[in-house]
Amino acid sequence: MSGDIRALLNLDRLLGDIRTLAGFGAVEAGGIDRPAFSPAIVDAEEWLMQAMRQAGMTARRDGAGNIMGRLGPQTGRTLICGSHIDTVRGGGSLDGTLGVLAGLECARAIAASGLQPSAGFEVVAFADEEGAYHGLLGSKAMAGALEPDDIQDSGALAMAMLAVGLDFSAVSKAARKLDEVEAYLELHIEQGPVLERLGLDIGIVDAIVGMDLSSYTLTGKARHSGSTPMADRQDALVCAASAIHSAIAAMVEEGLADAGTMTFGNLRVSPGSTNVVPGQVIVDSEVRAPNRETIAALRSIVDRAFQNAAGQAGLTTVRGRNVIDPPAPLSKGLRDRLFAIAAKNNLQCELLSSGACHDAQVFASRDVPTAMIFIESKGGISHHSDEHSTPAAIRAGAEFLLLAVHDLLVRGTR
Repeated sequence: MSGDIRALLNLDRLLGDIRTLAGFGAVEAGGIDRPAFSPAIVDAEEWLMQAMRQAGMTARRDGAGNIMGRLGPQTGRTLICGSHIDTVRGGGSLDGTLGVLAGLECARAIAASGLQPSAGFEVVAFADEEGAYHGLLGSKAMAGALEPDDIQDSGALAMAMLAVGLDFSAVSKAARKLDEVEAYLELHIEQGPVLERLGLDIGIVDAIVGMDLSSYTLTGKARHSGSTPMADRQDALVCAASAIHSAIAAMVEEGLADAGTMTFGNLRVSPGSTNVVPGQVIVDSEVRAPNRETIAALRSIVDRAFQNAAGQAGLTTVRGRNVIDPPAPLSKGLRDRLFAIAAKNNLQCELLSSGACHDAQVFASRDVPTAMIFIESKGGISHHSDEHSTPAAIRAGAEFLLLAVHDLLVRGTR
């Protein structure tokens, strides 16, 4: 085909696919409930495989529950375009889904162009990205990144898979030869406000942030709330509140407020009664940043805040579990390639980091050339029924993805 490949992309068809998929798991209260290995996602996956076949692709489900459609040579070198179609409870219609359906629309355009690439083009919907049982399960399984003890609750996962006709013991068989994967591309809504603030439709991701999840146990004394004077209390919840406030204030004071994020989203108060002074509180603390040094600096701030608050109140504090998911820098070579494609087509892009986890980080961590493209997300809203990107933004992202796919299939990646 001569001319602009973008002319073959059908926005109305893509928007129609998004609407159709949103019907699987839609709930009356708003949003979508389509967790991994649920009846709703099984129905959605069957629809997706049928759509892939209608687009001229072969389609199948692997042992981990990943859905794959392939165009072109059925073996050997592969360009993968992926994301996920599972949702959180009450989720929106674009998170993950956009990347899969835009990839499908790219496959239709490539097929219509008559291009006969030497490498296969695959569109993949990865299983359980959202972590109903194990976050990033499908991409980790495909990349051979699942450790034997990596799945904490394999019993529940095995039962969920069995209920939809999958065998948990076959998960390891989903591993691919990564030296045959030319590159991995993922289109996603930003899930943040930066592109909207800048008035840009496209973001190119330089890294997916790492995460440190730790817990702090503060222990004071549980006493009767009516007969224990305020000055005589060792209130673990008040101490926790003071520590949290101090940590966030210190993050701002040390100039790290724009370098990462700090969240305290889960507190377990004991004994948990209005007539008893809280004797113990367990606080889950998450920090995220695009590099290890900032993650360590943020964790140090939280450590000091809890130690100081406990010391001043006469309580004890113990830091518990510490789970670290390292940052995943994406391919500079692919990133430069995307910026060159944007410049050639007079598109303005912004370099961004991703504050959320994505399947892309799994492939990046296994040395597969990996790139992510963001589109504007209205209000930065995601994981909610109000999640929205305009048709113009969706078109911009899908067309840019198509330009990248076409370029990589024609010119290769190495």
